[in-house]
Amino acid sequence: MLWYFSPTGTGRWVAKGLERAFPGLETADLTQPAARAVPPEIPSGELFTLLFPVHGHRLPGPLRCWLERLPETVIHQILSLQPPAGLQDRNHKGASFQHIHCRGSRP
Repeated sequence: MLWYFSPTGTGRWVAKGLERAFPGLETADLTQPAARAVPPEIPSGELFTLLFPVHGHRLPGPLRCWLERLPETVIHQILSLQPPAGLQDRNHKGASFQHIHCRGSRP
């Protein structure tokens, strides 16, 4: 499952391209507030991807609120190619994935 938040349309364009490239990939648009009003039901063990723009080295506020409402049993990590302010990952140098936020992850 791929959810996307795309205020400018670029994320939607990427999501739709991935949908064409990977038949069977389900996508859902979280751009409008109504789409984020009810947290989704995520089956145990289900992998999901969230596509979003980075604003000021941060996860967009509407998505942070949406993620905070996910059930505690949902394990998620958000990774970005752009290092967030103040959260440098010392294990990776250069343009690598950077950890932004994690709740309930296993070691």
